Order: sequence, then C-alpha cells, then structure tokens
Amino acid sequence: MPILRKVKSLSKYIDQFSFALLNVGTIFFISKFLASDQAAKYVLVSSYASFSLIVIVAIVISPYWIFSADTDKRYENFIFSFYATLGISILCGFVLGCLFTINSGSYTSGALILALSIAYPVYDFLRRSLYVHHGEFVSAICSALLCFFVATVYLTFNYLDVSGFEVYVIVLNSFIAIANLVMYKFNTHLIDSSINKVKISYREKSRDYWLLGKWSAGSMTCFWMATQGLFIILSKYISDEQLVTTRLCLSITGIIAIYFTALENNLMPSLRKQFINKQYDSILVVRKSYYLKGFLFSSTMSLIIALFYNLFFQSGIVIFFILCCYQVFSGLLKFESYFLKVLQKHNVVFLSNFVALVATLIFGYLLGVENDYVLALMILFNGVVCSMFYLFFSKFLSSNGEKYV
Repeated sequence: MPILRKVKSLSKYIDQFSFALLNVGTIFFISKFLASDQAAKYVLVSSYASFSLIVIVAIVISPYWIFSADTDKRYENFIFSFYATLGISILCGFVLGCLFTINSGSYTSGALILALSIAYPVYDFLRRSLYVHHGEFVSAICSALLCFFVATVYLTFNYLDVSGFEVYVIVLNSFIAIANLVMYKFNTHLIDSSINKVKISYREKSRDYWLLGKWSAGSMTCFWMATQGLFIILSKYISDEQLVTTRLCLSITGIIAIYFTALENNLMPSLRKQFINKQYDSILVVRKSYYLKGFLFSSTMSLIIALFYNLFFQSGIVIFFILCCYQVFSGLLKFESYFLKVLQKHNVVFLSNFVALVATLIFGYLLGVENDYVLALMILFNGVVCSMFYLFFSKFLSSNGEKYV
C-alpha cells in the first residue's frame, strides 16, 4: 500500500514523462529505422497535425483549468471543453489536410493529418482533465500503456520490414483513439452525476474562453510557425536528411523544455500571489533561483542527451548542439514571459513572438536555404530574439523596476 500511494503521488510526473516519451520515441524510431524519404513524410504529417494541439492548449485547455475551480460547473465546463476540442481539432485538421493534399497530391497523407489532428488534442485534453477530477493515476496508466503498446507494435512492424510511414501513423492514431475512449469514460465517471443535467450556454462559454485564450493562441501560433511551421516551409528546399535530423534533434533536446514547463506550472501561482501582495523581493529571489537551477539542470541534461544522441547517431552533431543552445537559452529566459503573464500582459507576449517570427523569416531569407544548418539556425535565432523581447518588456513594464533587476 505505501508503494501504491507513492506511485499515485508521482502520477502527474509519470503521465507527463510518458507523453513526452511518446513524442520523442516515435520521432527517434522513424529517424533510426525508416528510410529518409519515409521519415521526412512522417515528420511533415506530424508537423501539420501539431498545429491543432497548440490551438487547443491555448483556447480550450488553459481556460478550462481556470474555470474548473468552480466545482458546481465542472461537468458543464468539461462537456463544453470536450466538444470545443473536438470541433476545433476537426476544423484545423480538415483545413491543413486539404492544404497538404493540394500541395502534395496525397489524399492518404491528408487523411492522416486530419485523423492525427483530432486524436492528439483530444488525448491531451482528456489526460489533463483527469488532473482536475483527481484521476491522475488513470491518466498515468493510460499514457504509460499507450507508450508500451505503440513501441511494441512499431518494433514488431520494423522486424517484419514494414517500411511505409503511413502504417506507423495509423498505428499511433489507433492507439491514441482507444486511450481517448478510456479516458473519456473515466472523466465522466469521476464527475458528480448529480450535476450532469445542465443546460450549457455555448455562446457565453465560447466568449469566456476566447477572451482568456486569444492572446495565448496568437503567441502559440507564432511559436508553431517558428518551429514546426519552418519544417513545412523549408521541406521543399532542404534535403530529407536535414529535415529529419533537425526534427529528431529538436525532439530530443525538447527534454530540456519539459523541465522548464514543469517549473512554469509550479511557479505561476506563487508568482501571481507574490505580485498581488507586492512581494517584489521574493520575486527577485525566485528569479535568481530559477536562473541558477535552470542553468545547472539544462547544462547537465545537455551533456547527457548529447552522449545519448552520439551513441545512436553519427551525424548531425552540429545541429544537435545548435538546438541544445536554443532549448537552454529560451528555457532560461522563459521566466521573463512568466512575469509578463503575471502582469497580465499577454498581448506583449504575443507581440514578442510575432516580431521574432518576422525577424526569423528575414534571417532565413538572408542566410539562404543552401546552408546545411538553415533550419536549426532559424529556430535558434527565433528563440534568442523572442527571449530578448521578453527580457526587455519584463524590465520595462515591471511596476517595481528598480528592484526587479
């Protein structure tokens, strides 16, 4: 029993680790075992499909967490958020799937983009909603089993010499769909049945969610364009090897970003409280601690994952180093974006991302697509420019600037 309680207390971390492992593991597998042309197609499909996920996180999931504090409206908020996730995902997937089909002529890939655009956001919403309903243990089990079954089937298909990327996307999508059904059942079961029959005002809810999420949606769209979007834009101009290697390195170094995201989840409530109480000295202490711990962790983790990467891959070490720098630099200065959010300056965060995106596109044009590291350098450039804007605005807009240094 004590072991079970300990596992339950770690459920969120197990779930987040499994979710990250699913993303990194699939890219690692296709980079290692599929031919470059097939791996490149897999990367493009996943890049297109990832757009709906970032939109859902901004417009649905983040507001849902805030509104779920009202336990009397928990079922109402869950049902609205679930249908909003489904509707927005279908719309994004349909539009992007059509665009891909028009550009490539592949109806199969277009359909896969639609399916994956729906499955992943719904999965992310349902696993996070289980946190609200105290079902973290269920979420952790579902995510861990999802990783296990996907890995097992992928390795089996590789053993059987299945080389088409479409099969692997279908497998991934199918298992995610099954996990979604299970988590939906658990979510509805965990909500108090006495508050189930509630008339939902969809227009009012839509307005409330949009007011909370519009700037975040804009910021995350710019972020997507400066990362996943660049893979799509440059896919016609760079080699399949550079495309796949850069995507692999971005995924592996993304382990560093997971740490900073976990810090954000822990810091935001306390930072908001300290700012409201005008505890500026406490914010300064937290800031210094964040930078110190973040630098030590990210530097150490960079060395560890560099050794891991070098163990399995003999090329792309320069790209790997560039993206390590990107993750470390943008992760450290992410604190400044947290502070801007505490100040309720979400429009400034959007402005920083938008200007950085425009600057990145200009930088890429000047650099030239013939550069072997153009994709990685553009991602790094965007991270540096955006982070510097965060730093500038957090200093400029701080209500106690003389102490926030």
